[in-house]
Amino acid sequence: MNGFKYKLYRFMQGRRGLDNLGRFLIMAAMILMIVSMFLIKFPAVYRVAYYIGVFSFIYAYFRAFSRNIYKREMENNKYLALKYKITKGKTLKQWRYERKIYTFFKCPGCGQKMRAPKGKGSIKVTCHQCGNEFQKRV
Repeated sequence: MNGFKYKLYRFMQGRRGLDNLGRFLIMAAMILMIVSMFLIKFPAVYRVAYYIGVFSFIYAYFRAFSRNIYKREMENNKYLALKYKITKGKTLKQWRYERKIYTFFKCPGCGQKMRAPKGKGSIKVTCHQCGNEFQKRV
């Protein structure tokens, strides 16, 4: 190894590097900073967006170079759990595919999210949660 690579290798030993939360923070920071350029006519909003973007960059790199791997792992796990809860574990590609073949709706009794294949006409639906039966056109 040449000198610089070896020094970088030694510096990064015992550090985590970028994980999912770090990548999300960097992308959010870049988006906020780009958006803030368009908000320059509104000084208060511009400053808030810009400083949140800068803080996100700094925090992402702090996390990448931190030696407290346990804490960074716990933060990343919380982020991944929240992301999974929001997306239900599905990727954007899966969401698009499901929207093409299914109609999504809510039960009028309990609000449970349900789906039915598109193009089936008028169907009788029974909610699995509350047992409510109703007609739905899909």
